[in-house]
Amino acid sequence: MAHVKLTDVCKSFGALEVIPGVDLEITQGEFVVFVGPSGSGKSTMLRILAGLEDVTSGAVEIGGQDVTYAAPSERGIAMVFQSYALYPHKSVFENIAFNLRFNKVAKVEVETRVREAARILKLTDLLDRKPSQLSGGQRQRVAIDRAIVRNPDVFLFDEPLSNLDAALRVEMRFEIERLHREIGATMVYVTHDQVEAMTLADRIVAFDDGHIQQIGTPLELYRNPSNLFVAGFIGWPQMNFFPGRVSGVGVIAELGTPVGVNVGDRDLGGSKALTLGIRPEALQLNAPESGDRLSVAGEILSLEQLGHVSYAHVGYGDAPPLVVQLGADAPHGRGDKVRVSLDPRDLHLFDEDGAAIR
Repeated sequence: MAHVKLTDVCKSFGALEVIPGVDLEITQGEFVVFVGPSGSGKSTMLRILAGLEDVTSGAVEIGGQDVTYAAPSERGIAMVFQSYALYPHKSVFENIAFNLRFNKVAKVEVETRVREAARILKLTDLLDRKPSQLSGGQRQRVAIDRAIVRNPDVFLFDEPLSNLDAALRVEMRFEIERLHREIGATMVYVTHDQVEAMTLADRIVAFDDGHIQQIGTPLELYRNPSNLFVAGFIGWPQMNFFPGRVSGVGVIAELGTPVGVNVGDRDLGGSKALTLGIRPEALQLNAPESGDRLSVAGEILSLEQLGHVSYAHVGYGDAPPLVVQLGADAPHGRGDKVRVSLDPRDLHLFDEDGAAIR
């Protein structure tokens, strides 16, 4: 386990600046997930940590040691890639043991470390098999075990589940989370999948355009996004957005027709144009009329029935549909005329620059 610190890390490729300056600390034993869309800088940051990319400026520390210009082998890290990269002609045992043998570790210790790693990820009965005899999930476990036997200070995962089908992704998320609990290592995990981030992370670091947009626990980012990017990226289905404006000391929401909104004591500052957001689960269909709720008439354009829950896409005028979370047995169907209502206290407000208004 090791503490990780990035200080004003910048990365440019020629004239193109992809990381304009990042400061981040990861505590010993923490599981931190980097999320963001393609091109956001998350994988570049992981490669900088691994020593696979040089920094343009700034400093990288692992375990209190400056490793900014150290080789990957000198950083006390082990990396698990999207590709399993197993040797097809070697057994599972020999794939896991390869780095130990390369570094001339004693035969008895190799045996002990490989079998202990295999026990952790339930590969003991598969040690004599070749990779071609394994499922995708089993191959990924072998790749992770190959990292475990090195006893690294920090594990780095670069979208390790992207090649797996949906069921195996769920299984491997559980295995990685269990691995973290069992060995307590510092882990940094990159993914574009916000479900993986929400289920695995102690803290999430949300990247966009090379900048850190927000750092916090999964629920902090979900409940209190700092800006429009985080609000739209974290959570599925994503938050509903619609325009608003400041009128006097109040807010007018453009919900098909202008509707006044009581935003309480939130500081609107000098904002004029606003974006309002609300989660699908905070909306209701055909709820009893109430003076403190806002409502808009619409039509269900589509209904996604997922078994345990349903999502209604409700059109109202020319605006993008509102997505409303319903119970699995909700008595609604495509084409139904409905009223969507919400409590103003559930609204998220964002100013002209996309920053959250508290």
